[in-house]
Amino acid sequence: MLIRLNVAYRWHRPRDILDTEDPINELDAGTVNRLLRRRYATDVEDIITPLGGGMFEVYVSDGKGGRTERVRGRDRALKLLRKAAGQ
Repeated sequence: MLIRLNVAYRWHRPRDILDTEDPINELDAGTVNRLLRRRYATDVEDIITPLGGGMFEVYVSDGKGGRTERVRGRDRALKLLRKAAGQ
């Protein structure tokens, strides 16, 4: 699962995209659920909307506002989110 942080967490900044399966992030299932439940993080699947035909609509936030962009492919959508977060 991928999550986007809404608030700073440990050494990560807001809007960072974390792979919860990656051991470097040290996020267990309980921590992930707590972050999601408290709205400290958002599941990436809630930010990336499939439009069909391989197209995705991505809500990109710079912390001051947001916009949506359309891209082809989930990998490009994740790349766009990471770029907006400065990762």
